[in-house]
Amino acid sequence: MYQLRIVVLILMILGLNTTHVTSQNRSKSKSSKEGTSNDVSNNESKSTTETKAKKDEPNKLTQELIKYKNFSYGKLLKFADKLENEGSYVNAVEYYELAHKKKPKNKCIVQKLSELNFKLRDYEASQKYTEMIIDLDKGYDKQAPMRLALAMKANKKYKEAIQELTNLKNDKKQIQNLNKIEVELKGAELALEIKGKEDKKIVVANESQINGNLQEYGPQPLNDNAIIYSAIVSDTALNITKSKSEGKDYTSKLLFSSFNEELKQWSKPQLLPAEINVPDVFIGNSYRDKSGNLIYYTQCLEGKKLVMNCMIYLAEKVNGKWQTEELSLINSKGTTNTHPAIYDDGKNKYLIFSSDRPGGKGGMDIYYAALDAKGRPSKEIMALKEINTFGDDITPYYDGKAKTLYFSSDGYPNLGGMDINKVQGIIGKWDKVVNLKYPINSSLDDIYLKMREDGEGFFVSNRQGSKSPRGATCCDDIWSVKKVEYDIWIRGIYASAKDPEKKPLNGVSAIMIEDSSKKLMMNKTTANDEYFYVKLSPGKKYKINGVLDGYYPGIDEFSTPKEVFKNDTIYKVFLLEPIEKKRYVVENIYYAFDKSVVRPEYYSIMDSVLSLLTLYPNTFLKIDGHTDSRGTNVYNQSLSERRCRAAAEYMLLKGLAPERIIMRGYSEDVPIAPNETPSNEDDPAGRAKNRRVEFKLLAPNGKDPKLEIDYRVNTPFGID
Repeated sequence: MYQLRIVVLILMILGLNTTHVTSQNRSKSKSSKEGTSNDVSNNESKSTTETKAKKDEPNKLTQELIKYKNFSYGKLLKFADKLENEGSYVNAVEYYELAHKKKPKNKCIVQKLSELNFKLRDYEASQKYTEMIIDLDKGYDKQAPMRLALAMKANKKYKEAIQELTNLKNDKKQIQNLNKIEVELKGAELALEIKGKEDKKIVVANESQINGNLQEYGPQPLNDNAIIYSAIVSDTALNITKSKSEGKDYTSKLLFSSFNEELKQWSKPQLLPAEINVPDVFIGNSYRDKSGNLIYYTQCLEGKKLVMNCMIYLAEKVNGKWQTEELSLINSKGTTNTHPAIYDDGKNKYLIFSSDRPGGKGGMDIYYAALDAKGRPSKEIMALKEINTFGDDITPYYDGKAKTLYFSSDGYPNLGGMDINKVQGIIGKWDKVVNLKYPINSSLDDIYLKMREDGEGFFVSNRQGSKSPRGATCCDDIWSVKKVEYDIWIRGIYASAKDPEKKPLNGVSAIMIEDSSKKLMMNKTTANDEYFYVKLSPGKKYKINGVLDGYYPGIDEFSTPKEVFKNDTIYKVFLLEPIEKKRYVVENIYYAFDKSVVRPEYYSIMDSVLSLLTLYPNTFLKIDGHTDSRGTNVYNQSLSERRCRAAAEYMLLKGLAPERIIMRGYSEDVPIAPNETPSNEDDPAGRAKNRRVEFKLLAPNGKDPKLEIDYRVNTPFGID
C-alpha cells in the first residue's frame, strides 16, 4: 500500500530509532577512524561506571557493531532481525550481508536480502539475491518470481521480465495475482515497443538546486515562477537517533522557492509559516488554490514500524495570518487520506484526493468531494470508479483548461513501478487512460505530476540521476518537465528559370497549402528583393502555386523534416518558366468527391484566367463543369452545374461582369481520364481528373479568339 512511501523509505534508510544507542566507550581516535557519520557521538568523556555498564551489555544493539565482521553468526542474525522488526531496513541488510558471507547458502538470509533490498528500491541487489534464492530452492519464497520480474523491469531488463511474467501467467497457482501479472506484462511489452521513440520535444531535468540528499515530494508549480513542495529539510535528519534523543524535529515540512530567470537559479527555500509546519509532524502534499489564500495539505504521524497515518488539512489566510483546520468530513478514521488537489472543470468544483478507505478497488484510490464557496468539502465522498484500479492510484491533478486528469498508478500497464497517466474528460465522462511514456515515465517510480498554465511543470521520480544516500534509485527528487517547441520556417523567393542570378521576381501571386489538411499557409504577392517567410510544421508536405504575367504558372511540392531538434529555416528558390511569344496557359481546377466548393489551392489558376480576361476585354469566359462516373447522370448533371456556379461566383467577386460568363454542365459525359482500370476496377486518379471545371476564352461570335493560349490538363492537387 502506498502510504506516504517516500517518507517511510527515508526512515528505512536512515533506519535508526531510540533503541539503537550509539556506543560511546571508544577512544576519540577509534571513533574518528571507524565510526559512521550517522551514529558516532562526539562526547568522549564517560565515567568508568558507564564504561562498565556498556561491557556488561554485550547484546546491546549499536551501529558500530557493523564494523566487527568477526561477530558470531547467531549474533549477526539477532541484530539483523531486531533492526528489521523496527523498520531499520538498511542496517538490517548490512547485518544480513555479513551473515550471508559466513553462510552463503542459507535460504532464509538470501530471501531477506532479496525482499529488503526490493523494499529499499535497490533493484539491482534485489534481482541478484532473488535469482539466488530461486536457484537455491525454487519453492522457498512464493513471492520471489514476481519480485524478480518487477526488479528486472526496474533494471530495464524488459525481455527477461516478459519471460518471467509469461511463466507466471501460465502458472495456475498464480491465479490470484493474474491482474497484476497481466498489467506488468503489458507494461514491459509497451516499454520494448517504445524503446528509442521517446518524444524529443519533452525535456525532463533534475532540479538539483532544490533537491537535497534526502527526500523531496509533492511539488506544486505556481504561475509566478515559484514552487511549493515538501522535503525533509534539515541535515540533522541524517541521524534520526540523535535527533530523537535530542528532541530535534526530523520530519518533512512545506517549503517555498522562486526561480530567478536572469540568474537561472532557485532562491533559498523558505519554510511556510509555523501555523502550517507543525513540529514533529510530517507536513506535505500541499495544493494552493488560485487565490493564494487556501492551501490544502496533509499531516502525517509516524506509527509503529514506520506506518504513516495521514489526514488532510486546510490553511486559510485571514487578515494576513494563516488559520488551519482538519477537514474531518473527508478524513476517514484509521485510514490514510492524502494528495489533495482542486478539480475545476468550469461547472463543478471538487477536492480530489487519494485514500485507502474501505470500499475501494485497490490499495489507494482516488476520491472527490464537492467544494462550497469557502473551499470546504462536503461529507459526501465519491470514488472515481472509472479510473481507479486494483492497484494504487494516487497523486491526482486536474488541468481544467485542457480538461485532463493526471495521476499515478501501478494498476495500469506501466514501464516500471508507479507510472504517470493522463485521461481527458470530466467527472462522469472520461476518455481512455493514456500512459505518458518516455521521457516522463521511467522504469522506476514517477508520481506527483502538476503543470503550470504555460505547459511546464514538475513531477517526482527516483530514476537514475536523483540524489540518494543509498544506491542510485533509493530516493525521490523533484524533476522539471518542459515541452520544447522548435520552430521551422521557409524562407523563399520566386525567380525566373532563365535568370542565372536568380533575382527575386516582383508581383508573383503565391498560394501555399499544407497537402494533407488543405490548410492555407500563405496567400500573398511577392515584392522585389524580398523573401517571404512562412511558419510550418515538421513532417508535412506542402504545395505552392505561383502565378505571374509572362510566366507559366508554377506548382511546386516540398516536405519538412519529420524531427526538428532546434529552430530551423528552409531556404527555397521557386522557379517560373517565362512564356515565349506571349503564349498563355489556362489550366483546369478540380473538386473533391461530391463537392462543389472551390479549394484555395486553385485560386491562383482562376486569378490567371482573370488576368487574361482583363488583358483581352472583348473576350468571354466559358466555364464547363464535369463530374466522375460515380452517381446517377441526373445527379451528376446538377453537380456539374453547381461546380460551374462556384467558379463563376469567384470570378464575379473579383469584379468580372456577369454578362461575360457562359456556363454549361456536362455531367459525367466528357471524361478526360478513365474512371475505371482496364480490369473494371475503380481508378481514383482518373476520377480525380474528371471532377473538374475547364475555362475557355471565346470571341464575341462564340468562336476561338485566336489568342496564344495553351489549354493544359494539369494534375489535381490531391485524390480524395
